[in-house]
Amino acid sequence: MRIKTDPQGRIVVVTDPPYDIVAGEGTAIDTSVPGDLGVDLDIDSLVSIALAGLDPNADYAVIWDASAGQHKKVLLADLPSASQIAAQVDVLTVGSGSWNKPAGAQAIKVICIGGGGGGGGGAMSNAGTARGGGAGGKGGGYSMIELAAAGVDNTVAYTVGAGGTGGAARSTVGVGNPGNLGNASNFGSYISAAGGGNGSGGNQSATASTGGSSGGTGNWENSGNGGNGDDSAPTAGGSTQIAPAGGGGGGGCTSGNAQSAGAAGGSVGSGPTLAAGTAGPAGGASPGGAGNGTASIGIGGSGGGGGGATNTNTVNAGNGGNGGANGAGGGGGGGATGAGTASTGAGGNGADGVIIVFTYF
Repeated sequence: MRIKTDPQGRIVVVTDPPYDIVAGEGTAIDTSVPGDLGVDLDIDSLVSIALAGLDPNADYAVIWDASAGQHKKVLLADLPSASQIAAQVDVLTVGSGSWNKPAGAQAIKVICIGGGGGGGGGAMSNAGTARGGGAGGKGGGYSMIELAAAGVDNTVAYTVGAGGTGGAARSTVGVGNPGNLGNASNFGSYISAAGGGNGSGGNQSATASTGGSSGGTGNWENSGNGGNGDDSAPTAGGSTQIAPAGGGGGGGCTSGNAQSAGAAGGSVGSGPTLAAGTAGPAGGASPGGAGNGTASIGIGGSGGGGGGATNTNTVNAGNGGNGGANGAGGGGGGGATGAGTASTGAGGNGADGVIIVFTYF
């Protein structure tokens, strides 16, 4: 087991590879956290847990144990002294660069997340013809590896993939613009994670647009697929346990001029740990909700919600929500009615990937 504390003595990292922190305050069980909180975690079985930002007076943390399918309690008083070993955490953001191995390193763990795919934009047709919403993008892949520091180069070149941008809105009759692919991330030749597939643009028919389903692979968990856009029944983005989730599909209008809401993005974890981006309402009053993400604890973000359609040619359809950090897919944009001043909804952007390097001494 390895532990790091912050200057206030709060637990920041407990590892030995991952669990997700979902709560950690007070001396009583937090009943707002769903699941079985009555199970104390066997400290010897810890794989990896990030506990940043705990209340200084906390005496336990609640984590999600994916392998057991339940929440568990970590009693902080039972943990070994932080003086046994220290950890350095480097968060590498979008772009390319070089990581330098710290002197005295004994072991290294790397979490690598690819960029999420962008959602497709909605289609535009005149009244009497179906116009579908754009499809959601797929999340980026999730990979993790643990290495003996002696086997890692002193300098490692890395690339953190950017998320794909969403398909642009359109103000003339035609099919929706597709989103763009997310980009892969890699930490030298040691580990990589694929970028997420893009959502297709909305169709000028009752045929669903296809959510992103290519890419998004990783050695730990593949990402959630993007939801389909449709003229009447878009589908939600794919949910995950720890990898980035997919964006929801955008709503459309039927040939009978019935307008539909978008679909929610995918969530992450049980409970969930990260709630999905909300579905945009029919009528274009507001866009799909953005996905949720975390700063640096090493789990993927939730998917952006799909935008809702509008059946009048003077009101814009809703945009898809952006994917949540790290690596989630963007939501699809809503379909709109032509021969007026309206525009379709644009697809949401996929979130950038991230690489997190834990060094143990």
